[in-house]
Amino acid sequence: MRFDIKSSQAAITPDRKSIFVTIVVDEGEPYTVSGYDLTGDLILPREELEKYIRIKKGDIFSKKKLVESEKLISEALGAKGYVFADISVKPNIDDVKKEVFVTFIIKPKKRAYVRSITFTDNAKTNDEVLRREIEQMESSVVSTSRLQQSKTRLQRLPNIKDVEMSIKPVKESDDEVDVNYKVTEDSAATANFSVGYSQLDHILLNAGFNQKNFLGTGNTLGFNLSRSRYQQYYGVTYMNPYFTDDGISRSLSLAYTHYDPEFANSSKSYKTNQLSFSDVFGIPIGQERGVFNRLQIGYGYENTVLHVSDNPSVQVGDFVEEHGRHFQQFDIFTGFSRDSRDRYIFPTRGMLHVVSANAFLPLTTGNLKYYNLDYKAKWYQPLTSKFITLTKAEVGYGNSFGGNAKNFPFFKNYYAGGIDTVRGYAGNTLGPEDSKGKPTGGNFLVNGSFGLIFPNFVSDNLRTTAFVDAGNVYDTFNNEDFAGTKSGPIRYSVGVEADWLTPMGLIDISLAKPLNLRGGDSEEIFQFALGANFG
Repeated sequence: MRFDIKSSQAAITPDRKSIFVTIVVDEGEPYTVSGYDLTGDLILPREELEKYIRIKKGDIFSKKKLVESEKLISEALGAKGYVFADISVKPNIDDVKKEVFVTFIIKPKKRAYVRSITFTDNAKTNDEVLRREIEQMESSVVSTSRLQQSKTRLQRLPNIKDVEMSIKPVKESDDEVDVNYKVTEDSAATANFSVGYSQLDHILLNAGFNQKNFLGTGNTLGFNLSRSRYQQYYGVTYMNPYFTDDGISRSLSLAYTHYDPEFANSSKSYKTNQLSFSDVFGIPIGQERGVFNRLQIGYGYENTVLHVSDNPSVQVGDFVEEHGRHFQQFDIFTGFSRDSRDRYIFPTRGMLHVVSANAFLPLTTGNLKYYNLDYKAKWYQPLTSKFITLTKAEVGYGNSFGGNAKNFPFFKNYYAGGIDTVRGYAGNTLGPEDSKGKPTGGNFLVNGSFGLIFPNFVSDNLRTTAFVDAGNVYDTFNNEDFAGTKSGPIRYSVGVEADWLTPMGLIDISLAKPLNLRGGDSEEIFQFALGANFG
């Protein structure tokens, strides 16, 4: 578009300290692009450079597209080491034909090398922990793409909140640069608390102390417990993200769990005590720009004891009669994760995919052999600089190796409802019911959510999201043969959630309204979780 000034007028304010200028313009007819050319020292092949030009013949002339093209060409040259490249644009305007011919003038200058890479403001994190995330080597040709990838890797560390990267030319040298990463650290030690309340569960408390940067090594040591009327959990975990120099991680965990579903709006027929141990290795695979792929392989042990009531449901009674009450299982685990999110805390773009499979085999006499398959995904997609869509999906399925779902242990069932699944419904209230009329969970879970993250104009540490949730759990054997009921349709809810990152930790608050309550469901409009950070 070309603008012509038709008239202008200036006026001095009464206090004679300011001048008002009025300009009247004529928008005129739009100009079109008649073509473009590349000139100068074309280090990269012409066909490759042309991929970065966003303005083509026949397009309406746009300065924004010219600037974008300049930036893309500069980034392409920077990835090859030409960080001092000079890209200029010369538009040749034909006012008669209303056309513009664009010439891109490229001057790559000298190829640059990295003299040093430094880190600042890392008061709690050892320099080595940050340096092992850097893909750019010192004394080698600089690559802006590798430097940016290194910044992304640093931002994904759980103890790093933000990273600023700067590239400065070395004085008295025309082919060297120094690179600095200024990091903003999150609290290394976190004591996390989550609190909830419902008429059925009363107060639910979770607590833990997790040192995400143990002794500055980047390793995580955690002690966690949760306690409610229906569950007690005590666990310790230790994770080394660099168990080997190649970036293979190792996670060790030991936990004890007591579960009484009677107080979770579920079955009154049994209680469980379980001792578990796991040892999982994470192996980085593939090399993609801005994407981290990881394969997980591990093993574990579970020792589970069932305490059955005097008058159990038909589902529990039949299972115990056939399989017993004490199970020692060897767990073989494998999983794959793909993470393209731009940051660990409050991502703005990218996707996270997690696929996992567990196979449980008996270590003592018995025929309890079963498996679980799980998939979770999150997708952050910017609509504008202020609005971001968040799409979440979760699917879980379990069955016995014999293919008969009634042999899948009921104490491994999936549950739905609550702040982590379908908000607005109380935890564990969705899904099929047993012969006693209590929710019993199911071996098949489907859950999804679509949200719009919108600006709050209060703080960058506050994220607000309007959402629609959908989900339920099902059993794939005929529960009605055991005097039970089916799950009914998918449940829906709408609401808004606020996630506030405070100096004392993350606070999550959601207000949600169920859209299709059915018999057995329990409404819980207000749900929240609290966190506290120390260190």
